Amino acid sequence: MKGLFKTTIDNNTTCNMPVHAFCRPFNPNQVSVFGKCSGLSIPFETKEKALAQYIPDCFEILEPVVDVRFLHCGDVDFLSGGSYNILDVSVPVQFTENDEKLTGVYPLCMFENDCDAIMTGREGYGLPKTFADISDARHMGDHWFTTARYHGEMFVELNFNEKEKLDEDKIAALNKDPLCNYFGWRVLPNIGKGGCTIGEPTLYPHNFIYSDVWTGEGTVEWRDLGLEKCLVQGMLIHILANIPVVKYLPAQRSLFRRELLLGGSRR
Repeated sequence: MKGLFKTTIDNNTTCNMPVHAFCRPFNPNQVSVFGKCSGLSIPFETKEKALAQYIPDCFEILEPVVDVRFLHCGDVDFLSGGSYNILDVSVPVQFTENDEKLTGVYPLCMFENDCDAIMTGREGYGLPKTFADISDARHMGDHWFTTARYHGEMFVELNFNEKEKLDEDKIAALNKDPLCNYFGWRVLPNIGKGGCTIGEPTLYPHNFIYSDVWTGEGTVEWRDLGLEKCLVQGMLIHILANIPVVKYLPAQRSLFRRELLLGGSRR
């Protein structure tokens, strides 16, 4: 018997694989809400030329800064109130290929510890998501720390020493413009030959609404595992571990609400 599932997908439908299970009506106003989030942000200044080799040529680096961010995403709507963790390594950029002059961040990588989160944001929205075992942030007094592992091997450790809590006026200033544009590069490789069927820049806007923020000092310690222990992701970790740190910039810990503006995402 011939299959009955209709593979023609119109502009009113959105889908993921497997396509027979994950087709649904497209909602241009859809927002995904993460109600209870916390994070550590540890930015550092680097050498622009060392960074530029990893940024697509349709983007311009606004400043040679890498922000390594740990995010604990809680009360996530598409996980029925569940949670997962992210380790996000991003660069501030501007998209230069049209007249909009949009600014935002281009993530070099987004390690995540939940399959559903990786599936929806990777090929669908062009974000460079991949898996890692990311521990929750813990603390002893004002010292906060977290780690990420790949097949049991720790490849990065974040440390943050809390100094000062921002007052309500400074938090209100942060929330005056909560929008953060995430840019990506969506690629779908050809099957059985080189090249790709899709290779394009993407926009995926987010809102970050902060309730509490603490400033302090932080460090990021990468461990280059080598290809023997990390054959698939070894080159990615090698690249991240070898971005030079010129100096660390003020770091922060925060509590916030995160809104993914799915309807605003586009090529």
